[in-house]
Amino acid sequence: MSPIWITAACGFVTLQTDASEEAKEREREEKPKKCSTHCTLRLIYFSQSRAKQFWSNMQTKRLIVSCTVLATSTFKSFAFTAPIAAKDIVTTLKHPTTVQISSNRCFSTNLHSSNLNIATNMSEEAELSSPKVRVVSYNILSSELADPEFFTKCKPENLKAANRLPKILDKLEEEIKKHESGDECSPVVFCLQEVSHEWATSLHVFFAEKGYHMVTGLYGKKFNGYMGIATAYPTKHFETVKVDLVRLSEKKQGGWPRKPKTPEPSKLRKYIFDPIYNPMKAAYRYYRPKKRVDDAWDVSQWRFNQFIAVKLKHRIVDEQGNNKSTPFWLGNYHMPCAFRTPAVMNIHSDLVGCRIQKLAKEEDGNIPFILAGDFNILPDSPHYQLLRTGELDEKDETYPDEKHNVMWKPSLKGMRSAYVDMTGEEPEYTNAAHNGALNNDSFIGTLDYIFLSDEWKVKEILETPKRESLEGVYPDDEQPSDHLMIAATLEM
Repeated sequence: MSPIWITAACGFVTLQTDASEEAKEREREEKPKKCSTHCTLRLIYFSQSRAKQFWSNMQTKRLIVSCTVLATSTFKSFAFTAPIAAKDIVTTLKHPTTVQISSNRCFSTNLHSSNLNIATNMSEEAELSSPKVRVVSYNILSSELADPEFFTKCKPENLKAANRLPKILDKLEEEIKKHESGDECSPVVFCLQEVSHEWATSLHVFFAEKGYHMVTGLYGKKFNGYMGIATAYPTKHFETVKVDLVRLSEKKQGGWPRKPKTPEPSKLRKYIFDPIYNPMKAAYRYYRPKKRVDDAWDVSQWRFNQFIAVKLKHRIVDEQGNNKSTPFWLGNYHMPCAFRTPAVMNIHSDLVGCRIQKLAKEEDGNIPFILAGDFNILPDSPHYQLLRTGELDEKDETYPDEKHNVMWKPSLKGMRSAYVDMTGEEPEYTNAAHNGALNNDSFIGTLDYIFLSDEWKVKEILETPKRESLEGVYPDDEQPSDHLMIAATLEM
């Protein structure tokens, strides 16, 4: 590799290359340049194409800067993956960074005379960029629910679990490869829904091989493969601070409405009337036609849907080895599919919004959060407006009724939507399915969302197909689930 001489100019250190044959001779003869007091060394490096102009024998895309005299006291190394604390350290920069150097420090690329080597990935940017995260939400359709008797408009081979799982894993791996390689690294985290027991085993292996940790919350029944949700994130990029795994209905603030206690019956009723009346009452209840009564409070309380939230921190340390990056909460939820009782959707929308916001307020004050999942609600529904604004008109027909003198009132604060922030609207659809056992109409609409707190900036989204391009329903040859994957790259 040709020497790279470092010279001071206008308070900044610039890099110059010398590829002549006499380079080694001049390196021995010329004294290293000295920097002015507290000048700033900017680690400037280049894309792969530009790097070829300077050296052709580079095996990795890195630029090596060597310090002949160790200067650790004024290093602002918050982008280093390891602390600079002693001599003969080799460390890697995750991003371009600015390093403060005290006076009379000499630099050269003579690695043999170096006390400190700094290696960094290449980038066109010279400034440290904020940590990014790529959030993927995907309902993968349980291995037990893709029944040909229900998905009557799909090819039977596209419904087989053995055919669908490899396609799902390919989609997950594509996201990882695309966003965790190259100059712009955005570690990918996954929020999956309808994860069956059978597929959870395969997903554990898949993510473990990729250096991911997976948290599952499975709560379903036998007919759906005991399905639930799963959250996965790369441990090389994120530190696990906390994990919150709960049955959401058990975390309702203030509890559920309770029927008032009845007064103690009199002895006359207890010993004379009740022994005669109760058997007659029981017989009547047994033989009378049963009427289905869906009480929104009861349905909401007895839903088993679990909620997963993980508190993560980017693995970025300062010169003392401390991780001072801002933590954030990542929530994953699959809303109950309760179209018959829409008030349930409001109650659970408030439950999940309050839960993630409560976690974000604990201990550290307000920290950023992300809430992703399959919410089973449409963008024009009152439930969606509740999540986005934190408000619901009491006159709305989906507003929960009073029960046992308990009035329902939403407590969550409105949240942003990643897709709305980026494009001004939600995807045209994220679900395209046909259940021939229930009705003759196909459902095509948006059910999946990525909600955010105010601290995030949306950098990129995964584009979804337009409805006009849709032919038929899912799963098909390309889409292994009846849902589309959605994703957003976020910057704090």
